[in-house]
Amino acid sequence: MTAHGAAQRAGPAELSSHNRPEVLESIRSQFGQTMEAADIADAITYIVTRPRHIAVNEMLIRPTEQER
Repeated sequence: MTAHGAAQRAGPAELSSHNRPEVLESIRSQFGQTMEAADIADAITYIVTRPRHIAVNEMLIRPTEQER
């Protein structure tokens, strides 16, 4: 399972209200710098490239300044 905090989504803005500039600015003002989709992809790449004898069961990823 992966769970991430405030992150920008890739894709057309009309698919998500989170991609609207005013929503992104509100998130940035609350959490500081948001994560990019590539940040989440990098973490998933780490999980799936572990040796077979290692199980990553959970990973919580969030911007440094996001507390919850």
